[in-house]
Amino acid sequence: MPDWAHVFVFGSALHSNAPKDLDLLVVYDPAGCPPNEAREKAELLASIIGQKSGLCPHVVVLSIKEEESISFIHSEGCVPFEEWFKNWSDAIRNPAPSIIDAAV
Repeated sequence: MPDWAHVFVFGSALHSNAPKDLDLLVVYDPAGCPPNEAREKAELLASIIGQKSGLCPHVVVLSIKEEESISFIHSEGCVPFEEWFKNWSDAIRNPAPSIIDAAV
């Protein structure tokens, strides 16, 4: 991940091994990325993540100060992208047996 931002996952991707989309929060540091460039850079980052994950990304972009003022990470239960991606990719490689599989 870039040094000017922290990327988090929230929404349905946290509760499903087969999400239809990927909600991302990009919290940027204005000292490392000017606010007038933050949206464009976050969209590019989300596009790359979408290509790698195969999911359609939806991105919310907040500065550190904005995130602190509304506590988005806490209120939405956001998880750092790296943590989510590791757990998600592990689940895809080793899926838990479904109810149907257990019945067969």
